[in-house]
Amino acid sequence: MQSKQRILSLLLLLCTTVASIEMGTVEEFRTDYYDSGGYTMELVYTDYSSGEAELWLLDCWSEPESLEINGRFASGMGEFGVGGCYVNPSFLVFETPGRGGYDLAAGYTYGEKLFIIVDDPGEDLQPEIFGNGCMAFSRENTEGGYDIALWSADSGVKVLDLGPGDQMWPTFFYAASTEELLPEWADPYTYESQPGECDPLSEGVILIYQDNPDGDYRLHYAFIAPGGVVDHYGELTGIEFDGEMLCPDLPNRYYNKPDYYPDGSTLLAFQGLVDDNRDIYLADVHMYDGKLVAENLRQLTDWTGQEKFPDIYAGYGSTWCFFSSDRDGDYDIYALWIEEMRFYQLTDEPGTQTAPLLMTTL
Repeated sequence: MQSKQRILSLLLLLCTTVASIEMGTVEEFRTDYYDSGGYTMELVYTDYSSGEAELWLLDCWSEPESLEINGRFASGMGEFGVGGCYVNPSFLVFETPGRGGYDLAAGYTYGEKLFIIVDDPGEDLQPEIFGNGCMAFSRENTEGGYDIALWSADSGVKVLDLGPGDQMWPTFFYAASTEELLPEWADPYTYESQPGECDPLSEGVILIYQDNPDGDYRLHYAFIAPGGVVDHYGELTGIEFDGEMLCPDLPNRYYNKPDYYPDGSTLLAFQGLVDDNRDIYLADVHMYDGKLVAENLRQLTDWTGQEKFPDIYAGYGSTWCFFSSDRDGDYDIYALWIEEMRFYQLTDEPGTQTAPLLMTTL
């Protein structure tokens, strides 16, 4: 773990100004992605070029295409009805227009089976789904602010009381793997659970999210006990950041388990807002004495523009960060191969392409 983190840090420190780095093409990205150990991938993003938010797909073979889904801010998830037993990497949850704002819906990237998951008055935003079928999201409260909520097919919605402030953009630091939820004798590839048997909320959850109880948004964490009951929460400490910390993301959140280093730490990407400028940052986060602590902060972008919505992916032998930037006048999707500090522009269409999500069969 230490050698990998130190190499990442040195590479990032050697990077001077990102604007001077040669930008790779989509074709070069595909080649480097596979050569670095990547698997079959689908990159889903939000496109506003039609005047409304639509989900689009860039896969390993073809040009970007519309999924013909009216929605935004997608997250990948496991299959319904099997207790989240196995991950279907082509299954999405996303925001879609509904009563009082946005509801949360689910569907496949290949255009079948579209249905509403959460349909309540007010807005439900920023879904984050884990491979065991547990979803976290932001729910509008009666005061016009936002709280974090958890959902599973068996338990329904559990709204969390995490104190004052607007809690938004949840991501999973820990949730039980599908193997932990299944009976010891069950084959996770074939076992069909009964309702309630493999409820992911029967086990604890640890979340990271943004919150502003003191005015500026900082990153916070929450330890949730079985049943969706709040155990304790607090601010993520260990690093100094002179600005607001937004839109946290952890790697491989939609697989069967979190992606940890041997010592239990993992990567954390976030959008940092300093003097009205947004850039992408990376840190390591680990558990210490019942708290989450971050260290080794490094800046991934330093462009003349706004960089938003990081999506971090840790594969076999390579680490990637996908994000959106308006460095050329409008928002497009970019990728960064972190070990090589090489950037790639993946979309170059009129209008706004944003909020990327890498789906893969890893």
